[in-house]
Amino acid sequence: MSPLPRALAVQHKRRESWRALEAIFAGGKARAIGVSNYLVPHLRELLGEAKVVPHVNQIELTPFLPRRETRALCKEHQIVVEAYSPLSAAAARRPIVRESRATRRCLRRKCCSVGACNTAT
Repeated sequence: MSPLPRALAVQHKRRESWRALEAIFAGGKARAIGVSNYLVPHLRELLGEAKVVPHVNQIELTPFLPRRETRALCKEHQIVVEAYSPLSAAAARRPIVRESRATRRCLRRKCCSVGACNTAT
């Protein structure tokens, strides 16, 4: 199978999935609907035809992968960004991560994510 038909098939599946989520939302069975790992091209595709703008987009964010364009587009369309990040021991040794008070606190508490800890300074 050539890459183009596969890409169109994936695009069609994303469209079908979103329509199903919109129906669930319209029927009152969900208070919010969203996407995961949608970057700028995926969001533009979805926003071009969606009846309901996603309420949330869960994406990987790290100090080394800030995804500025995706975050800016989400902000423009009032889409909440839910960040996840693998925090490995190797990443924790990098100066920018090591110096973060919130990260140090999380590592001491052995939290799954920085967001899981009280990050107040």
